Amino acid sequence: MVPQQLAAGGVVYEEGDPAREMYVLVSGRLEVFKPSLSVDVPLTDLLPGDFFGDMSFIDMQPRSGTVRASEPSVLWRLDYTVLRDTYQSDLKCYTLVVMNIAREMSRRLRRADRAWNPQNGTRGFVHGG
Repeated sequence: MVPQQLAAGGVVYEEGDPAREMYVLVSGRLEVFKPSLSVDVPLTDLLPGDFFGDMSFIDMQPRSGTVRASEPSVLWRLDYTVLRDTYQSDLKCYTLVVMNIAREMSRRLRRADRAWNPQNGTRGFVHGG
């Protein structure tokens, strides 16, 4: 992993950017939002220990949101080529990394389901599982 420092207000990536890496926040605080013409729509804050960029890292689609430092931050960047090389050299390690990414993505989806659940007075959808 490659360390990266970011000043407050610095952008890690923007919605629509191509994706070939994911990140772990080591220190600081980041905000994830959907940019809009009128107002940015906040999605979440990231705290030390959180990883992000995993959706695009897995499906190789453009970034679905923008990530910006709300205070000076330190990140670790994991390039896709490193994970690909791990697949070829250490399948067990590769499997553990991918399973942990999948578990976190599942947790996030479940949190989103709870937040949008019609039973709690909001409009939205409920996933099975």
